[in-house]
Amino acid sequence: FAVIGMMLVATRYGGRGLGRALITHALADAGDATVFLHATPIGRPLYEKLGFVPVGVTQTHLGCFRPPDPARSPGRSRPAASGDLMAIRRLDARANGTDRALLVRRLPGFTGQLRVVERLGTVTGYAGAYDSLHYVSIGPVVAEAADDAKALIADVAAAASGPVRIDLDDRHPRVLEWAAEHGLAPGVSSTAMVLGGRPLPGDRARCFAPLMRALG
Repeated sequence: FAVIGMMLVATRYGGRGLGRALITHALADAGDATVFLHATPIGRPLYEKLGFVPVGVTQTHLGCFRPPDPARSPGRSRPAASGDLMAIRRLDARANGTDRALLVRRLPGFTGQLRVVERLGTVTGYAGAYDSLHYVSIGPVVAEAADDAKALIADVAAAASGPVRIDLDDRHPRVLEWAAEHGLAPGVSSTAMVLGGRPLPGDRARCFAPLMRALG
């Protein structure tokens, strides 16, 4: 399983085949791995020519979050502790179909917030949030149920002092609607694409938002 990260070509060098050359090189390095990426409308035609097939959409939601009424809250999360990292790693691996141990180990230092939800003493979801230039970015969000994802998003967003951004997977329309109802306006979208249309590993229904589109 391989994720192709961000690719940018300066406008003045457009039309020279540089993007195709970069992607072709990356695909050669990936070998027989299942290759996955998020395509902008500008990049999508190139990826389609190279054999990538659309499998979904991720939509950016941005704004100042309005916390839900506590009486109607989907639940509560808590700050993650060091002892939760192995549970987070297992949950993340089930969702993504690969052991992202290096990423999980770095989350406590990279994120300003790292939270989990529990059911019957078992971690069933986690989410992080980190400072970007103009807003707080929320991700990843991995959970076994939509209510767990909402609780995580609500708690990390409520702690932000300004606008927040989250890239929500369109597999969860009720979560997208909920986010918009609470001040996170839908904006630009990107197309999730897989080389050759191969099935993605893992239980993707547990993936509500990536860490960032370039990393998954």
